[in-house]
Amino acid sequence: MTALDTQTQLLAMMAEQNELLRSQLKTQGDQMLELMTTFKQSQSQKQQVVTPITNMTPKFTPFDPTTELWTEYWARFKTFIPAHSVPSDKEAQVFLTNQSKDIYKVISNQAAKENPPIETSTLTLTKIEEFMKVQFDPKRFIVRERFKFWSNMKRKPGEHVNELAARIRQKAATCDFMKIKDPLDEALRTNFMCSVNNEAVLKALFKIKDDDLSFTKAIQVAAEVEDAAKYAKEIVYGPSQTTSVNKLQHTKTKPEVKKTQRTCYRCGSKQHLANVCRHKATTCNFYKKTGHLETVCQQKKKSTTMTKIIINSVNQVTMQQIYSDVYIGDKMYKFEIDTGAGDNFTCKEVWADLSKPQLSKLDAKYLSASGHNLPVLGMFSTLVKNSSNQSEMIRFVVSEMPGLNLLGREAICKLGISVDALMAMDNKPLDHPVHTIHSPDSHPDESLQNACIQMCDEFSDLQYSNQS
Repeated sequence: MTALDTQTQLLAMMAEQNELLRSQLKTQGDQMLELMTTFKQSQSQKQQVVTPITNMTPKFTPFDPTTELWTEYWARFKTFIPAHSVPSDKEAQVFLTNQSKDIYKVISNQAAKENPPIETSTLTLTKIEEFMKVQFDPKRFIVRERFKFWSNMKRKPGEHVNELAARIRQKAATCDFMKIKDPLDEALRTNFMCSVNNEAVLKALFKIKDDDLSFTKAIQVAAEVEDAAKYAKEIVYGPSQTTSVNKLQHTKTKPEVKKTQRTCYRCGSKQHLANVCRHKATTCNFYKKTGHLETVCQQKKKSTTMTKIIINSVNQVTMQQIYSDVYIGDKMYKFEIDTGAGDNFTCKEVWADLSKPQLSKLDAKYLSASGHNLPVLGMFSTLVKNSSNQSEMIRFVVSEMPGLNLLGREAICKLGISVDALMAMDNKPLDHPVHTIHSPDSHPDESLQNACIQMCDEFSDLQYSNQS
């Protein structure tokens, strides 16, 4: 083999090796390209997983009508929307998902009342604003808000002056005082509403817009409402007639006048002093101490406050007696309606018929107009139903006077008894006579006086005063 042939063979081998190397490099390049493509795809998938986290619903404090005005809350929310780049088609959903369940229910109820009803999830932000403004924007009731501002603003117990001032500022924000055009007319109107003391009149005034309600208009509306109520009452019950009713007077016991004459502190006698009194060893029934009688016990006088309740005679009443049926338990009783009495009375026969409920001690003493003691056993409370099946807890004073069954003002108000309606009905008298309490100009109880005289004869240390 010549040198030329050897060189040719070497060149062929080198060309073959170069081709093999080029093929290997291409294969490695393809593998690298495939790896880069796979890496890019994995990075893209990771970004897709992270994307929902960045699009989570932004948090915003729910609306609380007890601490913030709706107008202020809405202004804050409108600022919050662009600050968090909330898309316009997601604004309503962001508002709803950040509200409490009570506010969400209010909006849902309003949406259900629409014609046709609207699904809450499909509401627009404009519609939500409309619903919330109807429910929570107090400026729609400026007349009512100003009335509440002037009549109900009182300092709470333990409230700091700064806290009071904050409440006043918050209440004033709903009154729109800046739009008052005539301060004098506004002051007169508000004072008139705070003084009228008629619920029906206030309801009528609250329905009128602030711009339409002047002081003169308020007087006109109040007169129309009261005249209409009076006219309607006369149509139903007839013209009102002036009649006298039982009179109940509360008089404080007169303070004892200090005696200048020396008396025995053991028995109260003026004939001797304590050192020679025969009650040195007598035990007081009240204080359980030895050396004085119960009648002069100072501890009893300090611990007992007696209030005289003067009840005039039923015979002096010129109007017809009014009765109402009430149910105590499963039993019906007929009670006389007495608008002049503050307490309610029942006789011991009715008390016994009710299985004698436990009595509590009374701190009041009941006397007739003539000064005679009205004997009572105590007081108890029980559930009472009227003819309309309305139940109330009523307190009754149990008296030993037979047939003394009276419903006073407390029971009349609680049970919603209409005196006018009962007067219009044909009231039948009780099966048993109503007990009559003697008045000052009636004859005194002679049997009681005779018993007192006999007792004084029996006990010489007692003094009898023949006073009726």
